[in-house]
Amino acid sequence: MTPFEDTRTLTTLIGAKRDCLLELRAVAQGPLDSAGDRDGGDLMTVLAGKRQLLARLRSIEQALDPFRRQQPQRRSWPTDADRRQCSALLDECDALWQEIVAAEAAATSMAQVGNRMSGTAQAKDTAASLAARAAYAVHSSEGARQLDLDRTEEYES
Repeated sequence: MTPFEDTRTLTTLIGAKRDCLLELRAVAQGPLDSAGDRDGGDLMTVLAGKRQLLARLRSIEQALDPFRRQQPQRRSWPTDADRRQCSALLDECDALWQEIVAAEAAATSMAQVGNRMSGTAQAKDTAASLAARAAYAVHSSEGARQLDLDRTEEYES
């Protein structure tokens, strides 16, 4: 094992997390914008897709757990640029996660307002939106951002 293998693995995992979040954002922003126009089958397909992406995200997070227990200053990075790249990926993940949560919250709010106006069909959409939002809340409560890359300290060779 090379001294840089751990940090390469860390960067690969964070890249995989970003890719998964990009897919999740696309699903979260698209279909629920027009949830009122969808039938129950379409909505269930969207929710099943979200569930798969959230399961993949949870798996990536579990693979990142050992890195959360490490002391960041003890990690060996090939270069300072590699550490900064990994840090930028992690920042992008945080921003994507916030976008996804905001999109779900907005979709849920819109569904709730529409529900008051149109009755039972909207109630199904609201329940589905709330179920999706609950899945995000479970992930969020697990401490998605507990990975420290020691950004505040200067890189030591």
